[in-house]
Amino acid sequence: MDLFRFTEDEYRTKQSELLKKFGCIPSHSDSIWGIANGKIPTLMGQRAYRELSDLYLAMAKYMHAKGKDFIELFKASSKYQLLDLKEGGLEKVMIEICGVASPSCQIFTKKTMPIDEAIKTMPIPNTDCLNKNRKGFYLCMYSYSGYEFGDGHGQD
Repeated sequence: MDLFRFTEDEYRTKQSELLKKFGCIPSHSDSIWGIANGKIPTLMGQRAYRELSDLYLAMAKYMHAKGKDFIELFKASSKYQLLDLKEGGLEKVMIEICGVASPSCQIFTKKTMPIDEAIKTMPIPNTDCLNKNRKGFYLCMYSYSGYEFGDGHGQD
């Protein structure tokens, strides 16, 4: 899957680490998951919110493609998007709901809220969203000034 950005050297190093740790050759999934999780502490220490958002989004899409729960990873992606926007000076965001939103999502249709409130309450992604089990990766997302971010509605 081309969602994650890592070098061949990173991949080989992680495979060697996991081989030593578990005593068997790790799967491709275990290797890329290990690389992704290994990047998180460094990015957090650097306050690299945009990169953290992208990484968590890639992890969410990967889990979605595997048919596994991805909502908490998508929430983390959304949180770091909001933190990045706040750091850039943005004060408010608007919620854009997906096409098949659940009733609990629909109450947020085009709702604008202070970015601090969005970070604190994280109204989306909603764990009850009816779209979370669909084939494509379609979820509600935040937008500002007409620019949508997070690629939450695209199919990968």
